Amino acid sequence: MLPLGYIKAYSDDLPLRSVIRTFLFKVLNIPHLLNTPYGIGGLIINFHIDSSIDWKSISYMIERGYFVKDLQFSSHITAGDFRDIPGDKLGFDACNKGRNYVKMVMLYSEIGSHGGWAHNWFSEGILKGKFSKKEIEEYIKKNNRCLESITGYKIREYSAPNGVHPQPDTTEILEKLGMIAYYYTGDSGSSPNRTFFNGKMVSSRVIAFPITPFEQNASLFEMWRAGIKEEKLENFLFKLLRYVIKEKTVRLFYSHPYDIFNYPKIKKFINEASKMKRIGLIKVESMSYFADFFLRFLNTKYIFEIKHGLLEVKLENTQGLEGITLAISKKYKLLSDHFLLTIKLDKNYNYITINKDVKNLKLTFSLKDEKN
Repeated sequence: MLPLGYIKAYSDDLPLRSVIRTFLFKVLNIPHLLNTPYGIGGLIINFHIDSSIDWKSISYMIERGYFVKDLQFSSHITAGDFRDIPGDKLGFDACNKGRNYVKMVMLYSEIGSHGGWAHNWFSEGILKGKFSKKEIEEYIKKNNRCLESITGYKIREYSAPNGVHPQPDTTEILEKLGMIAYYYTGDSGSSPNRTFFNGKMVSSRVIAFPITPFEQNASLFEMWRAGIKEEKLENFLFKLLRYVIKEKTVRLFYSHPYDIFNYPKIKKFINEASKMKRIGLIKVESMSYFADFFLRFLNTKYIFEIKHGLLEVKLENTQGLEGITLAISKKYKLLSDHFLLTIKLDKNYNYITINKDVKNLKLTFSLKDEKN
């Protein structure tokens, strides 16, 4: 028997989540709220920009249409002028030689911070215990300040170089700095969540975005190193699109611009995601877009109550209910039409989305006549 709780806490979230979702939503058909904007599945494409090698990669991707204007990526940059040791001149140098490349990426992405100033130097320093918590904070702040001077907006997203994100310290730093979202190698395969560490919630205000791996591999580089054929990768990525659409959930896929050279046909996946977004089947947005919604969703108060044979639903959110979606079993029908609502259905549920910015709402449902 699989230790689902232990696996969720220390490696893979998906087995436990799948068991619970199957039991609650496909066996019991209980009413619930969806934690996705407008009840539509979502995808985050997260690029990590590590060093000056990506000056060439960014130009290549823009020239050949890998960046698409109707998709909003999350692109996280290590801003310093060195990568491994001070003075090696291998860094992205965002505030000097790399400035124009940041401006190019900004047209297609929400810019985030990729660690603290120098990619490998920062992650190695943390692993070897060279940096105090205060020093880690100062290097992330330094990275943020450089990027903010170019973007003109506050940096709210983060990804740890080489996945080195010691909990709870790093997340506590992000919360202190007013950041709301981070890429995470824990809770593998999960949707965005408020992650737990040693039995405690790390933060109620900073959302973890776990990676979606392919087998044991996370980035395209790892897949290339493992010898995965391009056709097999393409099949996985298209299945990922279908999964988030069908399950109405959100997943993150990450890689690096320089990985594109190993798998140039990934453009087919990006084009398919763009097509699916245009016809309203999926949202391809930044981490902060989904984190903003998720934090507002968590502020929603709701009651499902059976009264006199009727199902009454009460919703309240001082920040607004627009985009919140109810899932109500198909055995129920809404008693009156409502201009605030959009209704879709599948074999198990009616999905009722609030499409206006109201603060509270009450809906009443009755059981359908079994003869009909």
